[in-house]
Amino acid sequence: MSSTITNTREPSTSTHKELDNSKNQKDIIQSMHENIIMILAFVKRIEGRLDGVEAQLQSGITVNTKINNDILSLLPMKIVLDVEDIETKFTTDTNFKSKMRNVIFRIGGTNSKNFIKRTLQRFFTNELSTKYTWTGFRQHNHLRGLQIIEIIKEISMNTFSSTETDFETHVKDWFRHGSQRFGREKK
Repeated sequence: MSSTITNTREPSTSTHKELDNSKNQKDIIQSMHENIIMILAFVKRIEGRLDGVEAQLQSGITVNTKINNDILSLLPMKIVLDVEDIETKFTTDTNFKSKMRNVIFRIGGTNSKNFIKRTLQRFFTNELSTKYTWTGFRQHNHLRGLQIIEIIKEISMNTFSSTETDFETHVKDWFRHGSQRFGREKK
């Protein structure tokens, strides 16, 4: 009778080992699956960055590592006349647009919204932002069509693969809140 009990335990031990092996295999497969997902996410991020680099190369944007002090001395623009002066320089100086692209491109950002916010903060004071709207509504100055805005849009759309609508929305939002920022700045 004891031999019968022993025989029933052996298959049980064997089955237990098979279950352990099966569980280990499931754990290994689960771990491999998680690693594959992480690798795919990493590859997608790299692909996005490569798309940005490719877009820059195709658009002819040259990244100049030397900071252009002539342009930086004009920033941030404090009054409407400063904006008009910069817009005039686009037509009078043939290299100005290229230099401006390099300065704007060097600002960088983590995504389209962040890039637009960082760029506008460097170019417009909060006080000046209260004097502009996208369409010039209520006797404000208009942003749409300004060369500086067009360059920011071009870089944003090429670098972050954003749409024109996204760009306009982020710019409108930033200028819409200009009076709040200016009010806090004065306190």
